[in-house]
Amino acid sequence: MDELPRYLTSDNFNVVISKLIQKPKIIFVDEIDYLMNNYKSVETLREIHDKTDYPIIFVGMGLALKDYCIK
Repeated sequence: MDELPRYLTSDNFNVVISKLIQKPKIIFVDEIDYLMNNYKSVETLREIHDKTDYPIIFVGMGLALKDYCIK
């Protein structure tokens, strides 16, 4: 995104939102299985979608489907 990383996570989040609004993109997240146990990461992706309304595509969800959709 041609930006230097910020110290605070919230600053990095705001940069991502700002850049996506300026130049919309589809976000692909591969190996989402590994993020499913990290609630904060999943919530961050949800917030990005909520603030930009751009699609986020999860790839490699075999274990995610097993762990979260069949309960």
